[in-house]
Amino acid sequence: MSKNPRIQHKIKAELNNSSDQQHLSLDRLDSLVYLDCVIKEVLRYSSPASMTFRTLVVNDCLPQSGAQLFKGDQVLIPFHNLAQDNRLWSVDPNLFYPGKILK
Repeated sequence: MSKNPRIQHKIKAELNNSSDQQHLSLDRLDSLVYLDCVIKEVLRYSSPASMTFRTLVVNDCLPQSGAQLFKGDQVLIPFHNLAQDNRLWSVDPNLFYPGKILK
């Protein structure tokens, strides 16, 4: 965020665009759409965890390859790779762009 003053300005504007600037209630936090997009983009752009393992609870099959997965198998979910995969994003995933969350 320190490298994106335009984004900082938009967040400040959204925070200041309220009649009740002193109280940050849960309802007000829920109404801050752009701030929510920025938080999600920060977590996508530099995930606090690069991957996780999950244990399957049912048998399943991967749709594209047809690979069979069995209950009890461990599956690796690579957050960082998914967050940087060009096939999954309409905007270059190497760019910090919170607006992509709105699309």
